[in-house]
Amino acid sequence: MSRGANAKKNRETLREIRDKLDKKNIDSNLESAKHQVINEAADKMRLKLLEIITAAFDGDIWNTVDHHKNWLEELGALSKNFSAMETKSKALTDAASSLSDEKLDQSAAPETQDSSPADTRAATYSFNATSESTLEAPSEVRNFKSGDKLDLSGIQRQLNTSLRPVDRFPEVIGEMQIHHSPSANTSVIVIADAPGKAPFLLKVFGEVRQSNIVT
Repeated sequence: MSRGANAKKNRETLREIRDKLDKKNIDSNLESAKHQVINEAADKMRLKLLEIITAAFDGDIWNTVDHHKNWLEELGALSKNFSAMETKSKALTDAASSLSDEKLDQSAAPETQDSSPADTRAATYSFNATSESTLEAPSEVRNFKSGDKLDLSGIQRQLNTSLRPVDRFPEVIGEMQIHHSPSANTSVIVIADAPGKAPFLLKVFGEVRQSNIVT
């Protein structure tokens, strides 16, 4: 919100909101609200007091006891009401403090590149055995970029045969299928091991092409 085409206008709007949420104003409004609630409760209690006095003269002691219980309940509700008001007041003042000029200016500053030039270089992910990633316990490579590499030369040495790309599910040792799902932008690499052994299966978040494979 504090960046982009309307960043300056948005920051001014946030400052206006912050000023309206000034702690002194909120505390003042809170005290006013408390006084109003207290006055309303006091007026109700005065009326009930008259009822109690009248009932007492008429000998209705049980009505007096009931009124006393009601008073205790209303005092409890009043205490909870005050607590809720104070909680909301604190939330508003906390929100205002998060909109200080310093924080707004910091959010408006251009984002710095945390990554060093080395971070922008192509990454290489190496796998040396088919057991490193299987259907039962697949490994995952995230944020795979077009220039990144998958070094499968170790698996090729383990299988003692070249890795050969196929368009179907691999069945013969050394056969390798690269399947990419454009909708999910996820690739799955499957390499067949010897009969009876679990194939190598790797999940990659990104598009893997044959050119990304190193053998």
